[in-house]
Amino acid sequence: MAPIKVGLMGYGFSTKCFHLPFITPNADLEVYAFLQRAEAPADKKGIEAGKHCTVDYPEAKHYRTSDEFFADSEIELVIVCTSSDNHAEFAEKAMRSGKHGKIALLSTRWNVAPNHLLRSRRRKALHHNLSRSRRPDKNLERNWQTPHRLPKPPLRL
Repeated sequence: MAPIKVGLMGYGFSTKCFHLPFITPNADLEVYAFLQRAEAPADKKGIEAGKHCTVDYPEAKHYRTSDEFFADSEIELVIVCTSSDNHAEFAEKAMRSGKHGKIALLSTRWNVAPNHLLRSRRRKALHHNLSRSRRPDKNLERNWQTPHRLPKPPLRL
């Protein structure tokens, strides 16, 4: 079976430390594309590792706009690693473009959005893991007692 083509939105700390270390060693997943707004450096020889996706992953596609990124029909799984202000918009775009997704939701900013997104993904038979980040919430114990639980969708892993 061909590996799942993964598109990562963002190329910051979260992408490099929490997602790529688990994607790259997995033969069932392929790092296929990145959405990084920074322009690709013309001369990649003088750029240190970790500064740009095209330096670290030259075989992956690089997009600078979300419209170009979501227009790529080859991307099967989208992982949203951007600033939290864009998560709802990108989750919605992923679903509308027929892609599976992994989106972290900030619990302090999201009240109605998860239900809306879940209804959208169920209508399209897509698998989206909407996980919560407890970082902005000072009362971690409250989140542990009442977590937002979603069924884990079966991926082709």
